[in-house]
Amino acid sequence: MNKFLRKIVAFTKALPIVIKLHTYLKNVRIRKIVDVLFIPIGLISYVASKKITKNEKMINEIDICVIVKNEARYIKEWIEYHRLIGIKNFYIFDNDSNDNLKETLAPYIERGFVYYKAIHGHVRQLDAYNLSLRIAKKKKHYLLALDADEFIFMPNPNDKFIDIVNDIFINNDNVGGIVFNWVIFGSSGYEKMQDKLVTQTYFHRSQFNFKFNQHVKTLVNPQKTISFVNPHFACYKNGFYAVNLNNIKVDGPYSKTIDNPKVRINHYFTKSKEEFMAKRARGMADNNNIRDIKDYEKHNRNEVFDDSMRRYAEKM
Repeated sequence: MNKFLRKIVAFTKALPIVIKLHTYLKNVRIRKIVDVLFIPIGLISYVASKKITKNEKMINEIDICVIVKNEARYIKEWIEYHRLIGIKNFYIFDNDSNDNLKETLAPYIERGFVYYKAIHGHVRQLDAYNLSLRIAKKKKHYLLALDADEFIFMPNPNDKFIDIVNDIFINNDNVGGIVFNWVIFGSSGYEKMQDKLVTQTYFHRSQFNFKFNQHVKTLVNPQKTISFVNPHFACYKNGFYAVNLNNIKVDGPYSKTIDNPKVRINHYFTKSKEEFMAKRARGMADNNNIRDIKDYEKHNRNEVFDDSMRRYAEKM
C-alpha cells in the first residue's frame, strides 16, 4: 500500500461513524466492506485536515490506553505500577469481560484517573486506540498504546519516562511518535498461576536480540497523528514519522533491537502455562483467531535472570 493510500485508510479508520458502525456490525468481513465504502469520506478528511504547527506545545503528561477482556486479576498491578513511573491517566476499554472488571476499577474511576468504556464485539483494538487518540488530542497529552501484560520499564532508576519522551520530541519537530521494543519474559518455570504480582513472579527473560523483541509499541503526539492502523504503530500527518530510541525512523511494527535500552516494554507474554492457556481461550483483540499453542513454546524464553522490577515491590 503506497503512503498516500495508507493515509486515506488511516483517516477512514479514525472516522467516528466508522468506529460506531463497528459496534453494530458483528461480522468482520462486512465491517471491512463498510470501511471501504467510507474511503471517499476519509479522502475528504485528508484534504480538509489542517496542517498543525510543528512547535505546538504539549502538556507534560502521558496517557495510556488499553483494551482488555477478563483481566481484572492483573489490572490493578498494571495501573499502580504505571502510576509509579508517572502515568496520570488511563483509558481502559472493556471488551465484553465477565470477571467484574468494572467493579475492580471503580475506585480508580471515582478518583478520576481511569476512563472506563465498554466496547463490544470482536476485533475492536484499533477502535479503542483511536477513540483514545481523540481524547488525548483534546487534552494535548501524549498517548501510549499498551496491552495489560506490557509494562514500560527504565533500567536506570534515576531516569524519568516523561523526560526521555520530551527530549526526543523537542530535539526533532518532525517526530510524531516514539517506538519501544518488547523484551519477552517467560514462565520462569511455573506451570500454575502464582498468588503474587506478575512483576514480582516472573524474573526470567529473553536476550535483547531475541527475534520477537523486534516488535514495538508506540507512543504518539496526537496532534501529529492520523490514527492507529495496527496495534503496534500509527499513521502520521504529512511531514511526521516515528523514531526509535536511537532516533532512527521506523515505519511499521518492527524495529531493530537495542541492547539494554533506556526504555523497554517488559512483555509478560506467557506468564505460567496455566495463564497462557487462559489467555489463549480469551482470543485476540485485533483478529478473530485463537493463538496457536506453539506460541507458548516460541515465547517462553527464560535465558536471562532479571529481577530489576523488585525495586518496585514495596511500593505496589
